[in-house]
Amino acid sequence: MSEMLDLTNAKLIGKGTHKKCFVHPQDASRCVKVAYNDLGKRDLHREVNYLCSRYRRTHSSTILPRFHGVVQTNLGRGYIVDYLQNADGTPCLSLKDWLENPQPNAQLDPLIDRAMLTLKQKIWEEQVLSLAIYPENILFQRDASGNYRPFLVNDLGNAARIPLAYWLEGVRLHSIDKRWQEFLAAAQHKCCPEKRPFILHW
Repeated sequence: MSEMLDLTNAKLIGKGTHKKCFVHPQDASRCVKVAYNDLGKRDLHREVNYLCSRYRRTHSSTILPRFHGVVQTNLGRGYIVDYLQNADGTPCLSLKDWLENPQPNAQLDPLIDRAMLTLKQKIWEEQVLSLAIYPENILFQRDASGNYRPFLVNDLGNAARIPLAYWLEGVRLHSIDKRWQEFLAAAQHKCCPEKRPFILHW
C-alpha cells in the first residue's frame, strides 16, 4: 500500500449501513470506499476479490466500475474505484431516484428504459454476479450526446462459503436469474405507480 491518504476533508458522496464513499482527494475521477464495521470490511473484501478475479480471467465489463487498488487512509483501509459522473461533471442519476419520481418525462423515460434493457443484456452476457440488485446501486452515466450508460455498483460477487458460481456456469446463470427476478419484484413494490409499466418491460 502507498502512504496514508487523509480523507478528513474529502467529499462524502455515499454512506450506507456499513460503508462510506469519498471522492479521492488527489484524483476527482476516482472515489475511495471505506468500511466502518466488520460487516462492511467483509463486503468490500468480497467485492474487490470478485472484481480482481474477473480481471485476472480477462473478463472486462462495460457495466462495472474499475478497481484501482488499495490505499491506507486515516479511516482504515480504502478501496479505490471509478467515480461515476456525467460528462458535464454532475452526479449520475440512480434508478432509485427515477423510480420514485412520478412526473412523466417524455425525453428521459425512454432513455432510462433503453438503458435498463442494456443493463439486463450485459449482466447476462458478462455473467455478472451480485448478492442483490438494489435500485440505488444502478447508476446511469449521461454522455455528451445525452445517452445513458448503465452501471451496477456495490454488493457484487457471491457470498457463499464455497462460491461455486465463480466456476460453474450453470450455477452462475441460475444465480443471475434469481437476483434479477428478486430485483424486479422488489422494484414493483417500491416504485411509484407511474413507473410500473416500465418494470414489466424489463
